[in-house]
Amino acid sequence: MAAPLPVITFSRILNKNVLGFLRCGCRHASASAVSSNKKWQLHSAVCLQRYPRVIKPPTDLEQKYKEIMGRIELRKSLLSDYELDLVAEKHMFEKMKTMTDDEKKKLLAERSLLTMAEQLDVWTKELDNFKLADKLTDADKTGDETTVNQKLDEKLVLIVRQNWPGSETKCWTFPQGCRREGESMREAAERTLMTCCGEDVDAMFVGNAPCGYYQYQLPFRCKPDYGVKTFFFKANYTAGEVMPTDLISEWKWVRYDELPSYFQSTYLRRVRQFLIPS
Repeated sequence: MAAPLPVITFSRILNKNVLGFLRCGCRHASASAVSSNKKWQLHSAVCLQRYPRVIKPPTDLEQKYKEIMGRIELRKSLLSDYELDLVAEKHMFEKMKTMTDDEKKKLLAERSLLTMAEQLDVWTKELDNFKLADKLTDADKTGDETTVNQKLDEKLVLIVRQNWPGSETKCWTFPQGCRREGESMREAAERTLMTCCGEDVDAMFVGNAPCGYYQYQLPFRCKPDYGVKTFFFKANYTAGEVMPTDLISEWKWVRYDELPSYFQSTYLRRVRQFLIPS
């Protein structure tokens, strides 16, 4: 009669495991139900980038490589039109040494263009009169970071301090706004850029899908809203200056490596996932 004991023991253990699994499932389901009841605000933020307008000065290695490639290309290259005309003109002058005066006058009358030496003098004067623009702008000299006309050889991004109702803390972020009913997240991003920075700024948005995501919890006084889910959209600056509205108190154009001085650490970690340094 002792044989059925192992079966009874195994059955009891099995029942305990099933009951424990069901209890865990119920707790997980109840936690999910509580989480689904939380009300989140949906925001769109714009990462507005201004690409470099001039090239950076070459490094020593880049300069050496450029000189080496220049010598190789010169050695392998063919004569240009100017060099071919110079050779033809040299042959013509050699031929004129054996001509009579009448033949020389006739040949020069047919050739009404300037000689290559005279043409070279004209080009040299044009080059001397041409003045290169200064890469250092007035904004660089005065340290004005609110204008886009600065740091022309760097990739810049726009950051702002926004005025949020009921909030005294003004953190540096990308331009951000709440989505309205019936808007897509891309449409909310376009409207946010215009309402924060004015209608003078022209930008080309990169795609319809967000490039990043960030969420944070709101203070208790903001109930029933539990928190904010922010979706980032990239846009490339094309023209215009920021004309601030009542929604922002400060704005700056800064380099990517300067962002740690402005963004909070949690915000910066999310932003770095989609930023590509120049």
